[in-house]
Amino acid sequence: MNEIISMLILPAFLLGILYLTIIKPNKKQRDSLANLQHALAIGDAVITTAGIYGKIISIDESTIILEMLDESKICFAKAAIVRKQEQKQEQKQEQKQEKEQEQEQEQEQK
Repeated sequence: MNEIISMLILPAFLLGILYLTIIKPNKKQRDSLANLQHALAIGDAVITTAGIYGKIISIDESTIILEMLDESKICFAKAAIVRKQEQKQEQKQEQKQEKEQEQEQEQEQK
């Protein structure tokens, strides 16, 4: 009887280590990603799994439409969003738009 118990202790211990090192952290990451995707709002600057940066201009139940820096629009599944952009990227977009407006004004004055 003691031999059976001692044979089961090591596998149980290894399964516990496996759970604590791999399964639990992965579950936390999935939950945090699901919360992020659920909390998306129009105007949020995001990054997709493909590495595409954009600003959300439309949200549906399972899809979103992103506007890129060049003002092109692409439709993505919500699941493709992996994180929100930092403020620096949004500031770059605003600066680019301001420069474009200044150039347009200069052209109109000529």
